[in-house]
Amino acid sequence: MKEEDEVDAKEEEEENDDEWMNFFSFDRVGPAERMGRETTQRTQEPSTAEILTSLDIESKGSNFLMTVYKFSRPHTIRGTVLAFFSGMIRVFLDNPEALAKVGLTNSEMWVTAFLGLFALLVGNAFIVGINQIYDVRIDKINKPFLPIASGELDIAGAWIIVLVSPSSPILLVCASLLLIEDRERDKRAAW
Repeated sequence: MKEEDEVDAKEEEEENDDEWMNFFSFDRVGPAERMGRETTQRTQEPSTAEILTSLDIESKGSNFLMTVYKFSRPHTIRGTVLAFFSGMIRVFLDNPEALAKVGLTNSEMWVTAFLGLFALLVGNAFIVGINQIYDVRIDKINKPFLPIASGELDIAGAWIIVLVSPSSPILLVCASLLLIEDRERDKRAAW
């Protein structure tokens, strides 16, 4: 009897070890499966028309904007904005002669600075968006209030937001470079 108890205890210990190894493995099994919970089955991918309909801004109006806002994880935006202003203050403190030369009322400086802030914010949206797309299973358990996990935003719509995010500041930079070039050309023509 004692021998059987020892064998049973050893088998149980090995099963527990296997469970922990599975828990920490890098397989495609999500935490719900590891914990023995049921998960929802993946549905068929939506068509292009369904994606565009789901992103119809005019009919959904502020709901769409609110979803994008929640998708961008506002608490991470606060940190980005704080870092931006801290960086600006640091530049002003380290280069007082440059600031005196340009002046605080120089609108071009502020436009450029806030274009930089916009680029940081959409970069942030890109990063948290990628995280939400790839962590849907985990978020359904741990953060069910997020737009993808709650079903408020589908994966295809999330991918569109994520892909538009990094391209918009690039387009803004290209447009502002063209404007600067035009101004320089006008200044040269005026001389």
